[in-house]
Amino acid sequence: MENTAREKLIAILADKIGAAPEKLNAGNDLEPLTGPVFGLNARDLTYLFLEAEKEFRVKLSIDQIKAYEFNTIAGITRLIESHALAD
Repeated sequence: MENTAREKLIAILADKIGAAPEKLNAGNDLEPLTGPVFGLNARDLTYLFLEAEKEFRVKLSIDQIKAYEFNTIAGITRLIESHALAD
């Protein structure tokens, strides 16, 4: 079975960014990645952005980042899935 966009994103957060696995549950999908639950900094988000583009073979726009769409697990998953549907 193919991994979902969310599952792949969770793997990136855990394996490459170092997010605590116990925080990577569906109940935290709407929590800001830079907030107190995850505590990611600008470097972490940049790395996540680059890893997501590479893993999902998508080109995300700066406008999506400015609109805070690249700020939560749910938001990033929606962006990735919308790019997949557009292809």
